[in-house]
Amino acid sequence: MDISDGLPLSGESSGYLFSQTYNRWHTEIKKRLRKMEITHPQFSVLASLDCLTQQKAFATQAEIAKRAGMDVMTVCGIIHTLEGKRFLKRTANPNDARASAVYLLEKGRMKLEEAFPAVRQIDEEFFGRLGDARATFNALLAVILSEQPGE
Repeated sequence: MDISDGLPLSGESSGYLFSQTYNRWHTEIKKRLRKMEITHPQFSVLASLDCLTQQKAFATQAEIAKRAGMDVMTVCGIIHTLEGKRFLKRTANPNDARASAVYLLEKGRMKLEEAFPAVRQIDEEFFGRLGDARATFNALLAVILSEQPGE
């Protein structure tokens, strides 16, 4: 028996199509951000920190990780790198001695202001071809994300 006998055709596999779509989109994001000397995970951490600090002065690494949908240890490493680039700073958390307070610095805000339009442009170029179906596509992705086991 050929191993491919029981496998769905590539057009019938949601996982395959999603993976191919994500890989193509992510390649474009990485190329554009590389020119700005920032990685996509670094962008995600900065954007998450910016969002979280709209209502308060700082965020914790755990809050950033949750917002970015990333592992806390991964975010810790990224924060260390971004701190070295002077995009953010960590200090003692005045509310919890077990956690650091992470602050977005002006240089980090400027990097976001440079990167956000590029990411939005790629999203528009890539997903804009969905036309009126884009809102439905986004809603369906949100359904999948909200129903993940272990959340």
